[in-house]
Amino acid sequence: MTQIKKKITQLKKVTGLSSSSSTKEAASESQSENYILIPSGENYDISSRGSLGGVFAEPTAITKIFNREAIIDVVASTPNMDHGKLVNIVAVGNNWELEVSKNNVQYKVKVSHYQGTIGVIEVSTEGDHRIQYGFAIPESLYAPYRQAEKEANEKFFKRLEESQSKGKELTEAEAVKLANDNIDVSDGEVFSLDYKKENKYILRTPIKKGENGVPDSAVYATVEAVDNNNVHIIGQVWTSKMGTHSPYFDKIVSR
Repeated sequence: MTQIKKKITQLKKVTGLSSSSSTKEAASESQSENYILIPSGENYDISSRGSLGGVFAEPTAITKIFNREAIIDVVASTPNMDHGKLVNIVAVGNNWELEVSKNNVQYKVKVSHYQGTIGVIEVSTEGDHRIQYGFAIPESLYAPYRQAEKEANEKFFKRLEESQSKGKELTEAEAVKLANDNIDVSDGEVFSLDYKKENKYILRTPIKKGENGVPDSAVYATVEAVDNNNVHIIGQVWTSKMGTHSPYFDKIVSR
């Protein structure tokens, strides 16, 4: 982590941040930067990832694990971000969201915590093109939260085991409402039933016709009851050119 500390010192000189800047303070501010992303050399083991499924207790917010300066170094180490210009950074909910400009392309980057020492970086550009990477959270940063997460998962799985093996019947109307309430879709579009497969409802937004070489697109949602109190919802972008992409929404939510 020595390289990160060195990098943070350099960043403070550029942005004017003092050593007393806390994660809470960073989370409450959104400001433009005039800063070129140069990675410190810390190895975050960043690699392309497909879908990361699974059922777990809610993980510790990435905004608690990484402060503002450290998460900038993670993004600077992400493929194609090196020497990009940091336009904006802000904490949104449990995630860090950044805007980066490079070679006249605008990137939106969201960094979140999956589980344990695994983090997720989602890089998107205009046209709903998304690339998802996994990265390793340094043990020194994750260690303070390890025991609390272990206990939270133990309680979570115990509650699941105590729940009835078969949840109450999930209706189409409930599945549609849960998808619309939980998955953000552009242009105010809403989900409706596409088809039902066994106990899963497959929903879809209206197909948006592409123009000038841009493919048709839509968002698919799969909704399935986990037990009497929870459902598993998966949201995926579909295009006529590439089919469905890796899920950008994959969570257990309350009914």
